[in-house]
Amino acid sequence: MAHHRLLSFAQSQVPTPSYARSGNTLTNEIFCHLRKATKYVDRVIISGSMGKKTSLTDSFEPDFDLVVFCNNKEPPFAPVIEDFAQILQNTTGIKIIRKNQFLLQIRFKEYSFDICPASNLVRNTHISTRVADVTTRQRIATYEEIAHLSNPIRDGPLYSTSLAETAVQFLTQQSSFVHNVARVAKYWNTKIGGEYFPGRKLMIETVAVYTGRNAEKMKKKFGTALADFFEEMEDLKKAKCICLDFYAESKVPNSLPIVLDPANPYNNLLNQENIDFEFFMRNAKETSSKLKEYLNSSSAGTVEENQICKMFEPVVNVGKCYIL
Repeated sequence: MAHHRLLSFAQSQVPTPSYARSGNTLTNEIFCHLRKATKYVDRVIISGSMGKKTSLTDSFEPDFDLVVFCNNKEPPFAPVIEDFAQILQNTTGIKIIRKNQFLLQIRFKEYSFDICPASNLVRNTHISTRVADVTTRQRIATYEEIAHLSNPIRDGPLYSTSLAETAVQFLTQQSSFVHNVARVAKYWNTKIGGEYFPGRKLMIETVAVYTGRNAEKMKKKFGTALADFFEEMEDLKKAKCICLDFYAESKVPNSLPIVLDPANPYNNLLNQENIDFEFFMRNAKETSSKLKEYLNSSSAGTVEENQICKMFEPVVNVGKCYIL
């Protein structure tokens, strides 16, 4: 019963179809504005949680991450972002929230969008002659582009947006079991607060997918799969979460800790100076304890959903988290 209640909680966090449809419609409008005003915009994809089908429910107001593939453009994309800002700031209903060297954040009607440019590499001729699928062609070309950089480990993450289609493909081909593990993990991530850092949501999601897939292969129940996720987070300083769906193990850096971007073997999501490992480990330990107590309780079936919610929230609110 406990496992069923946890699964029902995860399923209750799915955004409504109308929320997704409205975001898709506005995405098309944004794309049309950008393509009409530039000569280099090729295509757009909804990436991030909404594109991967791991986003949280409407009450969290999940944003839409749009990756815009551009011809003959390479990172850094600051000039492209400036172009996008100039185009969209004069569009009725759109408000520019902020911009930096990586993205343009806008508000369009009641929805938030993060717009990120990417290099369109599918026109690489020697690849297009032997691979028909756009996502595969883009991935192969991007890996080759990164490999030719003078410092792939340092600069390879700049090409992560160019692998957005592969990132979406990776998540959408996972089972509903794994999606639900990831969704609860993201719920926990929004509730514990703490400091933002680039790739935080993706790091949480990747650990959840890694542990969820392993649990599913071993035919573990849903609550046990969640427990595995929190145990992995408890020991984040020693993490080794690698999903070899699109690249060979020989591409993996030989260092720990590592939570490797499933689409980009050059992007270790833990290779950042400002990650507070102790914060995640402490909160994971607290949640793990509450979860195990619940799973072992004889009265688990009588626990209300609001009590299940509190299981994934800190005892003391540690601050607002800006990464919904």
